[in-house]
Amino acid sequence: MLQGKINAALIFLSTESNGRVLPLSESVIKGLIDKHSPPEPIQEGALLSGPINKIPANYFDSIDEQTISKAAQLTKGAGGPSHVDAKQYRHILLSNKYKTENKQLREQIAILAKKLATTIVHPTTLEALICCRLVPLDKCPGIRPIGIGEVLRRLIGKSIGWTLKADLMESAGPLQASGGSQGGAEAAIHAMRTIFNNDDTEAVILVDASNAFNALNRQVTLHNVQRTCPAFATILINTYRSSSRLAVSGGAEIKSQEGSTQGDNLGGHFYNQGTIPLQTLLQSTSPVVIQVWLADDATRAGTLQNLKKWWDCIVEESKRFGYIVNNEKSWLTIKDGAALQHATTLFAGTNINVTTEGKRHLGAAIGSEAFHKAYAEKKIAKWCQEVEQLAEFAKTQLQAAYAAFIHGEMHRFIYFLRTIPGMGGFLQPLDDVINQKLLPAILGTNTIQEQERNLYALPIRSGGLSIPISTDKASNDFHTSLRITAPLAAIMVTQGNTLPDPAIVKATRAEKRKHNNNLEKQHEEVVLGTLCEPTKRAVEQAKEKGASNWLSTLPLEDQGFTLNKGEFRDALAIRYNKELRGLPSKCPCGLPFNLNHALNCKRGGLVIIRHNNIRDFEANLLRQVFNDVETEPPLQPSKEKTSQVSPEMRRGQTSEQEDSGDMDKTPTLTSESQMPTLTPKAT
Repeated sequence: MLQGKINAALIFLSTESNGRVLPLSESVIKGLIDKHSPPEPIQEGALLSGPINKIPANYFDSIDEQTISKAAQLTKGAGGPSHVDAKQYRHILLSNKYKTENKQLREQIAILAKKLATTIVHPTTLEALICCRLVPLDKCPGIRPIGIGEVLRRLIGKSIGWTLKADLMESAGPLQASGGSQGGAEAAIHAMRTIFNNDDTEAVILVDASNAFNALNRQVTLHNVQRTCPAFATILINTYRSSSRLAVSGGAEIKSQEGSTQGDNLGGHFYNQGTIPLQTLLQSTSPVVIQVWLADDATRAGTLQNLKKWWDCIVEESKRFGYIVNNEKSWLTIKDGAALQHATTLFAGTNINVTTEGKRHLGAAIGSEAFHKAYAEKKIAKWCQEVEQLAEFAKTQLQAAYAAFIHGEMHRFIYFLRTIPGMGGFLQPLDDVINQKLLPAILGTNTIQEQERNLYALPIRSGGLSIPISTDKASNDFHTSLRITAPLAAIMVTQGNTLPDPAIVKATRAEKRKHNNNLEKQHEEVVLGTLCEPTKRAVEQAKEKGASNWLSTLPLEDQGFTLNKGEFRDALAIRYNKELRGLPSKCPCGLPFNLNHALNCKRGGLVIIRHNNIRDFEANLLRQVFNDVETEPPLQPSKEKTSQVSPEMRRGQTSEQEDSGDMDKTPTLTSESQMPTLTPKAT
């Protein structure tokens, strides 16, 4: 967390070995080689025919150095074989230490991106660019190869992907949830649940593909993409017409000759383009069966007879495109248990699994109510263990544990709240762990009062801690997802071929956002109404612009954003007007010692420290503009015998026409409770 690597930090919360890096061995190397199959020949009927639309020469002129700058800011992660990671690229391209050099470099990268998107270049010139590192992860069981591409390639890929977003979405269509539409996966889940609950639907098939992304027929896809999405074809031909070198730790090297390359951020769109002809073929062969895709995960719903016809078609026809159905991991979920015998007989010999309960579907669940409950309870039990582990970490690394929860762990819950109906009825164990273990560990208290818990559930900008009460949040999150994905989900249900009107999607999202903001404000007013006046005044201060930035910021060590355990708890106590621990009862001046007195007592050092903090902060800002900045410089001695004074700081000149200047700063107190009691001077 201290390096900003949230996902890497969250791995320590899980007790499962799934996702951990495997030590390199002969068996692991063999497994990686098996995952990267040699190129398959082109089969008859796999290639699309027809004219190829010509792309204008200025199609990618929107890519400029500002585009590269934005891509550098958003790119994260490790580096490829060169080991130059995203952080180093960000420094090279965006640091203020360089005057014009980094801008010139961004301009050259933009030129390279436009050239690769519009001009076919010799593959040997791109050999270093398309190389990747290959990391074997434990799949439990099996191996999951993860590629790490060069950051330069990822910057170029982002820039081209942004330019082609509309083209990629239109070519993939509404039935491919990973085509780039907002909330595509959630829309697919809601649409398939609606279809499954229809009276005409007897079953749903969840298809799993074997080694999907590495088995796609590369040459067929490069041919077909020139017709499905012509603007996307040139960059794919440049990066995929020759094999890529995949470097494995320890000196081994594997060739990527088929499918999309591990570590290419355009690889997902490349895969979508490769499966477009298959989706079109299946839709024309079985139009009465409803299909929805998320990358390689295909879902079909309909009657058993129609599903059997569709199943035979996908098993046979998909091979020509490099989509190999994994029968043993595919599932047929039946609504009515009475049809189990008929389904088993109908699908005999296919090796597909048959169930009447339900299965995991795109991270959510589809099937019976009993399966939904069992699936939800299993997920919640896992989350409870992770939150308990996070509470243990909070005993020593308080700020890091809090940041890990609000920036990472909490978002694991939200997707399920948005996609599984009725989750609120199962989330009480999770809320209990948060209330009884995590919050006490963060705040250093044994119990949390109800009004305090409601306060901490508010967003940080509203004076809370952004630690929600899941049972209260679940219903609204689900209906929000249902509403904003309704335009796309409706098209999926009717199997339309056009994307929803962007204006309708934007209006729907704006309407729901406004509704949620109103609910949030109403809830905030209710919560603030239950607080005592001093706490309410403290929360009102915390709501001011910028007052809560310290709480929502990642604890980056290299930026000096870290607080130790005592500092973090003291800051929370000040935020909510609570007593600080470990304070002396009396001040050396003889008055009772508390926070307000410490901020104003002239015998203590806090007045001077607060004053110096403002002075030093502004001096650091001035040093970024002026060459000669000095704090508290001595003045020329005065002829009069008076006490020597000095200004706060002195700055140099920015030009010959501008004089240097001296400045003085005086800190002020913003809270009435912090103002010292002043008595008028007797006259």
